[in-house]
Amino acid sequence: MIGFGQKKESERRNGEIKKWHENGKIKQISYYINDKAFGEYLEYWDNGNLRFKGNYDHDNPIGNQKTYWENGNLQKERNFLNEYNDHYKKLQKEVGFYVFNGSFKSWYEDGTLKSEMNYLNGKKDGIAKYYSEKGELIKTENYKKGDKID
Repeated sequence: MIGFGQKKESERRNGEIKKWHENGKIKQISYYINDKAFGEYLEYWDNGNLRFKGNYDHDNPIGNQKTYWENGNLQKERNFLNEYNDHYKKLQKEVGFYVFNGSFKSWYEDGTLKSEMNYLNGKKDGIAKYYSEKGELIKTENYKKGDKID
């Protein structure tokens, strides 16, 4: 018997999945096992530039992920735990779906650094720096296990 929200085995995504933009260029390349994303996941803008590159395990983001502006410049680079396991699941209950771990950086569309910070088990940890569109440091904050400190 199939419960509410469940799919029949034949309806589940398995293997490599490719999607295309209307202009014929590739839009997405991803891999699924039993309808859950596994491995490398790529998305592209309709101009052919890379939009997103990351990895998944059981539909959960792991390792390094990068998001790009349409012009090809890096927009965000963030890191997650490297493996989906019981520790990851526990942290998701505490901090939410995105368990960042390690460096997190963002850039303005022209490539100027916008922010940089560090996460430890889903919580900001260390010095967070924020920059203006001209690249000038405009604010710093210090965190310890998610708590802002002076």
